[in-house]
Amino acid sequence: MTNSIRIIKKAECPKLLSTATGPLTYHVGCDDSDDSLHLRVTGNLGGGFFSNEWIAFPEILKRIQLPVAQKGFKAHLLKDLYVALGANNHGFLVAAMRSEGIVKPLKDTSLSSVSADPDGFVYAMKELADTGVDLFDDVAEANRIRDEKRAALIEQLKKNSKTTQADSSKSESEPPASSKPTKASKSKSS
Repeated sequence: MTNSIRIIKKAECPKLLSTATGPLTYHVGCDDSDDSLHLRVTGNLGGGFFSNEWIAFPEILKRIQLPVAQKGFKAHLLKDLYVALGANNHGFLVAAMRSEGIVKPLKDTSLSSVSADPDGFVYAMKELADTGVDLFDDVAEANRIRDEKRAALIEQLKKNSKTTQADSSKSESEPPASSKPTKASKSKSS
């Protein structure tokens, strides 16, 4: 499914806590197979692990439009949208959503949010998608480079293992040094 997602916007946003350092980067994508929108966090300059998997916007909407969420919700409401585990995933996603106007802080709290009007976001992103914009996928490129390096390392380890096994077999076929007769042992036996 992720292969059909076209990146239509790249942006930066602050984290939810004003005391957190470094901005986040995120992408908005459009799945050309069904015209659905998707969001993913792609970078964190301040530290902290996260998943850069695409999250379908319709699934986000289902959660933030629940009656319980209308009174305010914390980021953990979105936690189950991620396959990868991580304490930062859902909080970083909410930060990107705030930046896009999908949600807003509940009163003056930094961690609780409430759904805003997502129609403006959807309209703007659909208009952008209709222009045919297709931004470079630096995440896919980084993954490709990482996979190539991993494959080369595995290949090198296999070669090293074969060389070690060959050296081990060679040394096992030679008689041990102590069993070879020496001049001193020959003279004693004579």
